[in-house]
Amino acid sequence: MNCEEMGKFILNMRKEKNLTQAELGQMLNVRDKAVSKWERGICCPDIFILEQLANTLGVTIPELTRGERIKNITNETINSATQDNIIYFTKKARNRIVIVSAILLMFFIATTLFVINNYGKIEIFELKGLENEYTATGNVILTNERHIITLSNLMLLNDRELLIDKWGYSFEYTLYLNERLIFRNGNIDTYMHFEDNPLINVSDFIRQISIYITENERVDEYIAEENMLMSNITLSISYLDEDLKQQRVDFDFALSRVFTNDRLFYRRAYITRH
Repeated sequence: MNCEEMGKFILNMRKEKNLTQAELGQMLNVRDKAVSKWERGICCPDIFILEQLANTLGVTIPELTRGERIKNITNETINSATQDNIIYFTKKARNRIVIVSAILLMFFIATTLFVINNYGKIEIFELKGLENEYTATGNVILTNERHIITLSNLMLLNDRELLIDKWGYSFEYTLYLNERLIFRNGNIDTYMHFEDNPLINVSDFIRQISIYITENERVDEYIAEENMLMSNITLSISYLDEDLKQQRVDFDFALSRVFTNDRLFYRRAYITRH
């Protein structure tokens, strides 16, 4: 079965019937674009529509599939046309199976590679104070592409509230991972004192601290060497008091793992607002 010859035949028969592509398509419950593709030989009509198409054009199915009028239709002609149809649509079905199989195989390979490269490669840890004297909001997020450390909303409790009566001129704070320096902000060693320099409440300064670390080579190097479940993070705050003496207060945090992508399906998490 030759789609190009069939298309020309459909075109001629349609014009003999004074039908537009849209009208023929409407009679067959297909779009006019489908009729246009048939007539241009881009594709052949589906096997399930051949009989209706032949009846609409006033031709036989053998004539339609051969793409020409047949004067004397014999059993041999019909058998030949049927055999051609079977061969054509068998090939078409086989091609579809090959395409679908290839797509499924590609999807399976892509999914497998994704799982291999990402399974268990995302971990989220929550920072928890080692003492009942302070709380904070903080996380350590580990992925293949980057490591992120956040720390904020440090709130003092109980004995640590004594810092509310402490004042300082200059402040710096550093972050340590298992006693290894990974972040520093400020430098009290460069402080120059003048009489009109304002004093800052230590407790207020601590509450304003907000740390966000990412794309830090030192952090990436240390994290690659450490077992995060056995790690702790220390926030160390140094300041010059009213007598210009250096003071220091430390806040220690353990890491508690709250998420890792080590499963294929997860329960939906519900967040309750208070």
